[in-house]
Amino acid sequence: MTIPHSPLVATAAGPVLGVAGARVAAFLGIPYAAPPVAERRFALPEPPEHWDTARHCVAPGDAAPQSVSTATDFDAAVSCPEQSEDCLWLNVWTPAPEHGADLPVLVWFHGGAFVHGTVADPVYDGSRLAASGLVVVTVNTRLGALGMLDLRELMPDGQCNLSLHDQAAALTWVRENIGAFGGSPGSITVAGESVGGTSALVLLGSSLEGRPRRAIAQSGSVEQFMSAEASEATARAVLSAAGIAPGRVGELAAVGVDRLLAAQGEVLARVWTGAPGSDEIFGAHAVSQLTPFLPTQDDLFVSGTPVDGLRSHAVGADLLVGTTRSEASLYRLTSGGLAADWVLANAARAGVAGLTAADDAELMAAYTHGGSIDLEALETDRYFRSPALRAADVLGDVAGASVTTYRIDLAQMEAAHMVDVPLTFGTLDSPLGSWFSTQAADAREMQETSAVVRRAWAAFCADGTLPGGASHVAGSTWSNTISADGVRAEQCDRRVRAMWRTFS
Repeated sequence: MTIPHSPLVATAAGPVLGVAGARVAAFLGIPYAAPPVAERRFALPEPPEHWDTARHCVAPGDAAPQSVSTATDFDAAVSCPEQSEDCLWLNVWTPAPEHGADLPVLVWFHGGAFVHGTVADPVYDGSRLAASGLVVVTVNTRLGALGMLDLRELMPDGQCNLSLHDQAAALTWVRENIGAFGGSPGSITVAGESVGGTSALVLLGSSLEGRPRRAIAQSGSVEQFMSAEASEATARAVLSAAGIAPGRVGELAAVGVDRLLAAQGEVLARVWTGAPGSDEIFGAHAVSQLTPFLPTQDDLFVSGTPVDGLRSHAVGADLLVGTTRSEASLYRLTSGGLAADWVLANAARAGVAGLTAADDAELMAAYTHGGSIDLEALETDRYFRSPALRAADVLGDVAGASVTTYRIDLAQMEAAHMVDVPLTFGTLDSPLGSWFSTQAADAREMQETSAVVRRAWAAFCADGTLPGGASHVAGSTWSNTISADGVRAEQCDRRVRAMWRTFS
């Protein structure tokens, strides 16, 4: 269809005016909830106030408050300079901004360890992905201490998992409004990368009314969750670092954002480095997952574990789950590489190896080549690939569920963590996409792989299948590799299956 010069769409909260592109219309910075400020700072999301005059939605909103670094080229490529607590908004790209088009809908949650990132980042521009025949929605939420602090035991009406509640509010907005943008409310796929992929898995296995039935989890993990005890300990640690006494928790509503971010950073550093006492305070599992700001056990999102949720609630669901080939190579590309003691300590915390001397030797032998230990492969398998296959195996046993696994391969560069984001959106010209492109010997491979990924993801959103791909079989060493050459089944999981079944 021809995109109107000034596309206008009526939403439940009021009319929104977007911007026309060559093939799609974009509506940017639409509020899906009221600003979580003042008394709403640590409250559940509430519907936005109604407006009558057309709202000009032509630019994204602000990022949630977060720490910013420009110390390296990579840091600069993912920095979020414009920040505000007024951060509950979303973007919509559609090739058919009108009722009746009934296009499949992809709802995207960004990565960043629940402490960093924003869909205002140009890498999440949905124009090219939407041109594949989708309505694309990207969602901004609260982060870090403002989004994932567990205050249930510390203050009256205290909440937890506010970032996930924000995601759920955005999904409610999508179901109620997406038909006016040309999308089908009955064909919604939740998707995301890293903790965005974790969010997709958690939502798929949640007990939410109207929970999604289709998901794409890119480098997400069913291991990324916190016990209620560990999340409460995290909240107490943040309060202590912020100088707030236990009896004065009410000060949280007014404490400065910079003070909260500093306290958050102090706690994150203790967990990331495995500082003395961190296992006892936060729990070995949280330390093995490198952050304590994760989905926590509750009655809605994580009842037990994310695996338990998939078993109980994902009946009839469709899941596309996978990783890039060399996720952990990002450490080398951005900070010089991995330290053996750090990798092995977190493997032990994760319960991977009982780490008797014999176990340690066997584990290390599987990742030793030419006399040197491939720490990147070990960490890729531990932190990314094994959890992805576990999610696939679990959901594969659920009645009516359909599961497909994949691995993204690149020949001209490392298929590192996050490279799949510009590949998915086709945003190789964004700062992050350009940063990855400079790592490639031939940028054409990224362009060709991106085209394959976008076609494949659009097809999955339409009917829950991966064109040219094989369905998942529990315990299988076969998966679908995605590259510039297309999609094909390969036996690419022999090592991870052999080692991580033994040590899990």
